[in-house]
Amino acid sequence: MNKALTDGVVFMPPPFADGLNVWSSEDGTPGSNTYDGAFNAALVPADQDFDSCLEIFKNDDNVKLTYMGQTPFEQGCYLRISAKVKAVSGPLPNVRAVAWAAKSGGSHATGYVEQGPSVPLTAYGEVVEVSAIIGSGSRNGVDMIWGADVAYAHLGLEMTGSNGGIVRIDEIVIQDITGAYLRDMMDWVDVRDFGAAGDGVTNDRDAFLARFGMLFQGAALFDSLPVWQNVAFRLLRGSLKRPKNEAREIAIEKLRRVGLKPDVADKFPAELSGGMQKRVGLARAIAADPEIIFFDEPTTGLDPIMSGVINDLIREIVTEMGATAMTITHDMTSVRAIADNIAMLHEGVVQWTGPVAQMDASGNPYLDQFIHGRAEGPIEAVR
Repeated sequence: MNKALTDGVVFMPPPFADGLNVWSSEDGTPGSNTYDGAFNAALVPADQDFDSCLEIFKNDDNVKLTYMGQTPFEQGCYLRISAKVKAVSGPLPNVRAVAWAAKSGGSHATGYVEQGPSVPLTAYGEVVEVSAIIGSGSRNGVDMIWGADVAYAHLGLEMTGSNGGIVRIDEIVIQDITGAYLRDMMDWVDVRDFGAAGDGVTNDRDAFLARFGMLFQGAALFDSLPVWQNVAFRLLRGSLKRPKNEAREIAIEKLRRVGLKPDVADKFPAELSGGMQKRVGLARAIAADPEIIFFDEPTTGLDPIMSGVINDLIREIVTEMGATAMTITHDMTSVRAIADNIAMLHEGVVQWTGPVAQMDASGNPYLDQFIHGRAEGPIEAVR
């Protein structure tokens, strides 16, 4: 996976020669001071090692060079920041890659490591590469492990140590190196890439699973447990375990969200109608506030009215939570009610994919036959 290729994301900052007004001497946030016109920075048009480069005089204990552009960060992706530097004169400093992690609203995502290993410059004219890797899991070589609340970052370098030295810096390079960490050819996923809650090392499985919710085709409730314990099943076990009273309160709130009253909490599944059982299953699916929810034939066994109610609930809840939903269904009414994009799968092959608004005019014979329920067509009907 490479976001630059798959999504067209631009990671590389512009060359220094394009202007220093986007290069901050602070953390890179809007309004911070830049090197445009700064007394301690100058463009060098021709260096024997770097061609065009930036020269900085270290006049303070910590001198930063941070790109003010927003470098996107997503769970499961790994970024490498690197630069070639060399000391020219004066006391020899240390140099390291640094970052400022930001939430989607622009506030600082605190509590994370935001610097790479410090590299000492030990000789004049010696070209040294400084680098660090940012990722969502505790993997070999990852220097900064960030959580799901980080949306983007300001990346750059920092010089520490003795003052008075002059350092030249080649272009700062930011690369998506996710492919070096994810096993694209294997049928498994390392949960540290997508479930890095806590330290990203322990309790990986629980952290990973907590990001997912599932509404099963047949509700799949535990007959021997009261409704509230079905809803709070995940909250009563594993590393995400909550106190019993707290789990019960969460379960009752989720039941309320799907239109069920508190007195349902102490009933058993056998005492509920099919529609109520489906609602309980939906409450369980959202109990841990997942980011991704799977719906397996959500309207199977329901009458048209109750199917419409469940479809409306699914759409409302997914939108309200800001979650991603993946639904497997044969019910075209559900498709039109809850989907944004669809894929028509037949015999293990995606026959068509696109926005739901375009499916009626797709021109795809497989999809047309399925939508209209025709016996004749490329999908063989067993008679």
